[in-house]
Order: sequence, then structure tokens, then C-alpha cells
Amino acid sequence: MNAGEVVEQLFAACRSAGVDPGIVFAHYADADVRSYGEALERGWIDPADLPKWMASTERTILEGRCLCGKCKAVQS
Repeated sequence: MNAGEVVEQLFAACRSAGVDPGIVFAHYADADVRSYGEALERGWIDPADLPKWMASTERTILEGRCLCGKCKAVQS
């Protein structure tokens, strides 16, 4: 699965969950997309569960619990 396909699935999951993809993707790096791709390919994540993952990610960000490099720099 290439990065474009993974991004498409994650965007669709955001829309399905009513999540703003801009919020989520502002916190994702290329490594996050690669990790999702690997997890999807290996069956570690059921694609049907992606909307729940995106909703959880948005909550984490909005509640100030995000650990991405950008957020950690602001928290320091």
C-alpha cells in the first residue's frame, strides 16, 4: 500500500467520524502514515476501525495530550 492510498483511507476515516482531517494531519509526520500503512497491510488495524482511531486522535490533540514533535516543542 503506497502513502497516497493510506492518506486516502485516513482522510475517508476522518470524514466518516466527523473529524477535521486538517487537525489530524497537522500532527502526523510521514512516519505516522507509513506506520498506519504497515499496520493496515499486516492486519493489525481493521480498516473499519479507522474512524474510531481518527476520532481518538482528534480528541487527544484538542485536549492537549498530543505527543507529536510540534506539540512537545510548545509544551516545553
